[in-house]
Amino acid sequence: MTIENRTARGLDIAAGAGQWIKITDRETGGRSYGIRSSDGRRLYNVSSNGCTCPDRGARGATCKHMRAVRAFEATVPAPSPVAVPERPQGRPCTKCGGRVRGESIYSQCDDCSAAGGWL
Repeated sequence: MTIENRTARGLDIAAGAGQWIKITDRETGGRSYGIRSSDGRRLYNVSSNGCTCPDRGARGATCKHMRAVRAFEATVPAPSPVAVPERPQGRPCTKCGGRVRGESIYSQCDDCSAAGGWL
């Protein structure tokens, strides 16, 4: 199969991306996909830079499955990182609801305490 044929087959495979198994590595965030072989009897683990198919193993070059993943990923925006909200520190102030600094023994924040109204 020539490079042009692999590219054409890759684009055909990419058209079926809705049928792929999407895999995300929790540690690295890397993405790979479970893509069926042309005859439907095998499932390959494919990323933009690797594939478990025999063609990739024998030639070591970019196979049609990798070309499909690259075409698919070029059309799909990368996932946004999930923002984790900061955890508030300390207890709530009994007067204003703000936060009492650190492990203070007082029940009001610095601002309310400075205003002379702490309990």
